[in-house]
Amino acid sequence: MKISQLEQFRAEVLNQNRRADPDEFFTQVHSNCPIIYSIKDLDPEYFREHFLFGRNPLHIGDLLSQEIKFDVLNFFENIGNINMPVREYLELDKPILQRTNYCRFIDMKFKKYLNLLNGASALRKNLYLAQVNTEDYSIAPLIQNITNQLDYYCFGLGNCWSKVEEYLWIGPSGHTEPLHYDRTHGCLMQLHGTKTITLVPPQGTPDIYRIPAEAMTIPPWFSEASLMAPDLNKHPLLKNILPISQTLNLNAGQALYIPPGWWHEVRSIGNSYTISINRFYWE
Repeated sequence: MKISQLEQFRAEVLNQNRRADPDEFFTQVHSNCPIIYSIKDLDPEYFREHFLFGRNPLHIGDLLSQEIKFDVLNFFENIGNINMPVREYLELDKPILQRTNYCRFIDMKFKKYLNLLNGASALRKNLYLAQVNTEDYSIAPLIQNITNQLDYYCFGLGNCWSKVEEYLWIGPSGHTEPLHYDRTHGCLMQLHGTKTITLVPPQGTPDIYRIPAEAMTIPPWFSEASLMAPDLNKHPLLKNILPISQTLNLNAGQALYIPPGWWHEVRSIGNSYTISINRFYWE
């Protein structure tokens, strides 16, 4: 019988003869010290019952293992001559609502971008290889052993997904993706380096300083605030958000399921670049 932290929590509630708040498990278990699950302790039915239906994030600690590996150098060798659209983020010195341009795209061979990445020019010039469709650039077969494992233990739920999108992200340490939410199920697979991620459940939306719908350059699923560098003078309602937010480090070989509507801010940390694969599963 599979014994999980969820089942242990339920047992503690029963032993104390009290009723559990539906959100209490996430608050208790995931708050400051998120549970890290082994992928082999999961299966699609268990994942669907406890995470998909409950809209609870899931931190997987061993997506990569002795059996399932990721060879960075071999990966770079295979994609080195592919032209890809590299983002140059603009006007980062301005508050997000005052930016007239979010980014522009520079087409370049990956090996040229890698040189900029290794030489620290990518961070200085605000360059990031972001949201590159793996199917469009023949990248998907290079990571299929990893994504197959994710589907086998978690997302392999027959024909319940109408569409699956997969994107590559490679960027410098120090880059931050602003606070935002996604409209469908997402899974971030960390293949190299570390990202710090702050999560906020959907009930925090009224206090999150969501971008207004009439904004022209930034979509309304972004926030004008930051939880990693909060300004409580400018955004005083964040005081209601910080107690319900959770922060974790996503290390190489780990994965994070982020349910629809969950706000998240993502920062690459450490002394090297980060490589991630992001998947969106549409119902």
